[in-house]
Amino acid sequence: MNKKFYWCTVTPISFTSFTDPRRGPRCRTMAQLRIDMSDWVIHFVHRRDPENDPVQYDESGDGEVIPFHAEPDKDARFDLWRIKDEERPLEPDADAFSVLLRIIDDGHIRAGWSMRNGRPTIYGPRPACCFTEMPLFALLHYANVRGNANAVDVYGIAVPKAEFFQAGGRPAIYGLSGKHVEIESSSVWPRILRAECGVAEVEQYRYVAMNLVGNRPIDWSHEREWRWADVQDRCECPGLPLWTHDEHIRFSKAIIIVRTASECERVLDELGQRIDSRLHNYGYLYARETLKNTRVLVLDDALSRPGRVAATLRIDDLPLCELPESVAEVPDRATIDRVRVALAAAKDAADRAAAMNPRSGDVFGFAYVMIGDPRSAIAQALLQLNEATAVGGIGYKLANIGGSYHTGSLGQAESAVDAAITVLERELPGVMFYKRTVWD
Repeated sequence: MNKKFYWCTVTPISFTSFTDPRRGPRCRTMAQLRIDMSDWVIHFVHRRDPENDPVQYDESGDGEVIPFHAEPDKDARFDLWRIKDEERPLEPDADAFSVLLRIIDDGHIRAGWSMRNGRPTIYGPRPACCFTEMPLFALLHYANVRGNANAVDVYGIAVPKAEFFQAGGRPAIYGLSGKHVEIESSSVWPRILRAECGVAEVEQYRYVAMNLVGNRPIDWSHEREWRWADVQDRCECPGLPLWTHDEHIRFSKAIIIVRTASECERVLDELGQRIDSRLHNYGYLYARETLKNTRVLVLDDALSRPGRVAATLRIDDLPLCELPESVAEVPDRATIDRVRVALAAAKDAADRAAAMNPRSGDVFGFAYVMIGDPRSAIAQALLQLNEATAVGGIGYKLANIGGSYHTGSLGQAESAVDAAITVLERELPGVMFYKRTVWD
């Protein structure tokens, strides 16, 4: 992909932007007037910590992954996502940026049980997604002070607070008016508060234990947390749909927060790939308009700009990086003809290599020719000729070279792809082609 990205400055809202016919012009909302408030909520993205995996252990020490719902029939609708997690697992200690890329690939923010000391801290029958309404400067300060990359980092995803509320997001409930009493259970999950606590089961995902007195005080109110749970059990993904298509929940825009310009480029590449593909290779549709309206905030740039005061940083006022609507080169007729000739030679080389590599004694699998810079004129010519296709979560691949070569032999397919890449690199210099293999 072309590595250029555009900067757009968010225009401040004027004091006369909102008008009430009964009261005349009125000023900004309270969130816009106060530097300690924001019109956005932010989901922290942090490093994976295996100790926080949602696993419950029995008396013999055997572990079992906690489902996405306490009722098996409601949990079963997420079987596709369990298959994807098994086939394309995320490293147990993956860093925050890798987790962020996985969220983009999944298209949703995965709901979780917020495990602590082997027990879920989310109450009720379903997991939740956690956000904060802390403004950006407070988020940065909190991440630095806490100093635990497994719990909080500066990577994040922000969505408009009003749209989050419309989707079902609500502020956390800190503490109870009476005693904390749970329904007795033989396992650590699910944790359900008794009726006398005064919190209906459908709202218990919002509850955060709190105790400001005694020898062991509990106070997480500084996180200014908001939570979302699929309380109507109607989402097809096990979390908050953001870049996946959903009939009931839609966001007009989002902001992805990263540290560096190089991370920004990678994120924009991933967004562009999904806009082009429309559909993930696991079959779910992307919300293309939300993808198009997703911007990236580069913290290194924001913090280094002259005149910026960290204590007043607001997402609303910072320059954001966006994927331009049209960055692809337009191939001319000569380029298209050159691509046709190169493809014919590559296919011939692939067929000859496959014929020389027999199937016997080989493992089963597939191999494909992938394109590393899909915005180039060569790649665009391949797309126009229907010789290349965008596959969500995979990338851009040649459609008619590779595969299984009808035998299922991975070695045979790999030899064919290697031969094709050799020809393509010679005939179409300047474009990155590479091999992708998949075991069957």
